[in-house]
Amino acid sequence: MTTYVDLNSSFKASTSLKENIKTKLNIDLLRNDSVVNVLSSSIGQEISRLSLDVQTMYNKSNYLTAEGADLDKIAFNLYGMQRLPFTYAKTKEADTNTFIMLSPFSNYTSFMAANNNSPIVIPKGTVLTDNISSNGDLGSVQFMTDKEYILTNGSKRFVGTIAITSGSGQNIDRGVVKYLNFTNYADAFNRTLIAGNTSPIINGRNSESDDEFRRRIQLFIRSKQTNSYNDINLTSIAIPGIITSEIIPGYYGIGTTGVVIFGPNRLATDSEVLNLQNQIDSKYFGVSRIYVSKGFFVYLDLEIRMTTRVAVSDIDKNAIRTELKNIINSYLMKNVNTREVNLDSVQTEISRIFRNNNGIELQKKDGSIFSKKYIRKTTERNSLNTVGLEIPSNVIKVQRDERILINDIDIFFDFVSSGV
Repeated sequence: MTTYVDLNSSFKASTSLKENIKTKLNIDLLRNDSVVNVLSSSIGQEISRLSLDVQTMYNKSNYLTAEGADLDKIAFNLYGMQRLPFTYAKTKEADTNTFIMLSPFSNYTSFMAANNNSPIVIPKGTVLTDNISSNGDLGSVQFMTDKEYILTNGSKRFVGTIAITSGSGQNIDRGVVKYLNFTNYADAFNRTLIAGNTSPIINGRNSESDDEFRRRIQLFIRSKQTNSYNDINLTSIAIPGIITSEIIPGYYGIGTTGVVIFGPNRLATDSEVLNLQNQIDSKYFGVSRIYVSKGFFVYLDLEIRMTTRVAVSDIDKNAIRTELKNIINSYLMKNVNTREVNLDSVQTEISRIFRNNNGIELQKKDGSIFSKKYIRKTTERNSLNTVGLEIPSNVIKVQRDERILINDIDIFFDFVSSGV
């Protein structure tokens, strides 16, 4: 346990020295300018300085208190560990994630048709982005193609990309990429070529902070002292895109171990599963049946009824639905790592916003604005062909291998005449 030097140690030391000298020399009173007083004060200050130096040396030699380069030196010399560097969010062509395609609103059946029957050459470094303004400014999300791509037949081509900046700031959800800054083809005026991403891109990572490095060192030490579970967790979080994992014995039956991985917002991708599985198979070859997975995606379907005294257009209905979805998503993101989702908290926020909102009021049944609540549990994101299970309570328990996502909100408007 680290102990810190009392800032009054100099005063205490000098006072103690004076009292000892007075006792041994049988002196009742010392003048402020006496030799004993001056020596006692000087020695006390030196003791305090030495104590602080010792404390500083101790802090620099202990991984629990060392910082920066000192922590790096301890980790490498004692444990053979190095700080995890930053990584760039990126995709490979084989991931079938980021793509370039013909706009569905165009009448072209192939890339060449959109370029006067000539191949379209996409240069290396072409940027795929979330937005392009009217004056050509690119959005905040920017991924560059990793090589030259030649588009000929077909209407969709998967490409490899890498973020223009390192770290987690370019990690994105599916469907964020929409455009590419490329116009060197015949029908560029109509923006016939568009871009997209079919899955989240979440393997960008910031350089490991001191606190994160310390936690990993602790895991490493425990893995050597206890069992392989901490070692598996240590292996998982070293992979870009994985923040934590749940190690569940017997997950696939007797003698098996399940490793459920989670990245930002508790999401995970197939490539991260494959990467970790390969490393575990290599490390524990022939020893144990350890299987990596993304666990379960639990989708929430809600039904809300509203009373209105005014006509509500389809545009207004969609706007209300979007706002409700944003409120619920915001709550889920703030509580992404909790084991419980409480819809009462969501209801409080929704009720505050829609209280007497232009003649539109929320209906309540047994105190709840949610007339129906369903969850759909699936192993693949956006695979919603499972049957929804109605839940009676506003509190949803989140299991170790689950994450909660909002799927759909059904809103029904009951018109009531203003004269009623």
